[in-house]
Amino acid sequence: MSRSLLWQVLAGSGPCIDRVRLIERGLASGWLIPAMRYGRLRFSPAILEDALRSSRDVDEAGRLFSLGMSFLGVRGTCKTTGDARTGLADEVALHRAGEFDAPGFLEVGASDGSASAGLLEVGRFSRFILTDRHNCFYARSIPGGSLFLDAEARLLGIKWLCFNLALPAGRAMNTDGWRRIGTLNPAVASRFGVRAIERFDMFRDVLDAPVELIRCSNILNACYFSDAEILAAVGNLMRSLVPGGYLVISHNNEKYAGGEAVLSLQKTEAGYAAADELNGHELLPLLAPGGGA
Repeated sequence: MSRSLLWQVLAGSGPCIDRVRLIERGLASGWLIPAMRYGRLRFSPAILEDALRSSRDVDEAGRLFSLGMSFLGVRGTCKTTGDARTGLADEVALHRAGEFDAPGFLEVGASDGSASAGLLEVGRFSRFILTDRHNCFYARSIPGGSLFLDAEARLLGIKWLCFNLALPAGRAMNTDGWRRIGTLNPAVASRFGVRAIERFDMFRDVLDAPVELIRCSNILNACYFSDAEILAAVGNLMRSLVPGGYLVISHNNEKYAGGEAVLSLQKTEAGYAAADELNGHELLPLLAPGGGA
């Protein structure tokens, strides 16, 4: 096993107690983050099943579901989500949507869909497609615990008793007989009639019918991908846009004023050009050296 792979396994492994109410109490009393940082406390996809069991009220279940989702990590990326996280991106997307009649909208990296609630509530879209590369998990019970796969049916981890061991991805496995853990927030499903978070890989997948707007929040980040990978992802996403359509890229981080920065790119004959830029998005020098309009 290489050193980088060993570090990936160790970083994702540790004590594991999949109780979403425990997360609530830990955040309120202040011990949860230190326990994760220094005690290596981890959570498995079973936290989502616990959230669904924790309340019969759909809105409360949705809140707990988002809370549990926000403490999951998959292949080095975080699934942090929540309603009203992307207010600036919502404003930009709605403003640009006004340039089209009944525009189609694609959300990339939707996590559980709750961050899209604001647009779903007020936007007038002919299509609204929520997607994520990791749109589900698979689980199978074993003596003393569970074995988990990611959305690509590759090994993700083993939870045994109160310990979670992260596993390096291998070949895709047959998921017959495994239970599927969906990532769609129950409140989003109930309020807006969304049926599922669809699987979409921004590096290779292309919509059969292009849309007018694509939003990509908290995934196209320098901490996740190299410059070359980001340029490749943006180039591929442009293939799912109609001519003149917009790609809205947002990033939530305390380094920005108000905790969020937005960069939008408009598809042109030559490729793309900056259309909007708010709060100095970190990708501006890479994607739009000339700045936003």
